[in-house]
Amino acid sequence: MIKVHIFRGGSGEITGFRVNGHAGLAESGNDVVCAAVSALTQTAVLGLKEVARVNPKIDIAPGRLCCERFRTTPSTRIILETMVLGLKNIEQGYSSYLLVEDKEV
Repeated sequence: MIKVHIFRGGSGEITGFRVNGHAGLAESGNDVVCAAVSALTQTAVLGLKEVARVNPKIDIAPGRLCCERFRTTPSTRIILETMVLGLKNIEQGYSSYLLVEDKEV
């Protein structure tokens, strides 16, 4: 199962996120849940860097992506809330393979 933790500050803004695990729906290279989660989260990181022009701390390895320590702006809010919408939509159809949780920090 893939677990996504969305870290939120006291006012509800996203301050970072962490993705861990593999969906296990299909073998590596053919898993649509892993591919979708990777596409959404890595595109969000690109958006933070290239559109919002913030420099998040990124830790990426097989089965793991952590994105944190960036300046919150209107652009970062839009990028990250859109990522969360996509992830929660996938979770609705594949809840045995993906869990998305908000965590207050």
